[in-house]
Amino acid sequence: MRTASYHEIVAACPGAAAEFIGRQLSRHATVEQARKAWMAEQNARLAAADGKLAAARASGRQGHSMSVTPEAGAEEFCELVAEKIDRGMTRQTAVAVVATSRPDLHQAYLLATNPGRQQQRLIREKFDLATG
Repeated sequence: MRTASYHEIVAACPGAAAEFIGRQLSRHATVEQARKAWMAEQNARLAAADGKLAAARASGRQGHSMSVTPEAGAEEFCELVAEKIDRGMTRQTAVAVVATSRPDLHQAYLLATNPGRQQQRLIREKFDLATG
């Protein structure tokens, strides 16, 4: 079997970081070896993320620097953002994507994390204008 080229590894391992690709090139991996190594790395990352999420839930806080909220919508918002972060998005991008696709959950999160009466009113007005 022949050593895979840079472009072949990139095509076989979508989303792989430059460090991973470099390791595969230095090991003279074939396309199949690189693909298997990428699947193993993704499985390891998923297991680590699952462990972090379980630990965060057990300690009473949500992962990725977001505090737990009592409202189910806010909690679901945090979980969706965490999933996107675990898939490689930055936190800022993940929040923007989830807020755009699920404005109801975004509003719930904002209301749960901004308890002041004036903040609550302003948040409701913002979302009422956006949907009205």
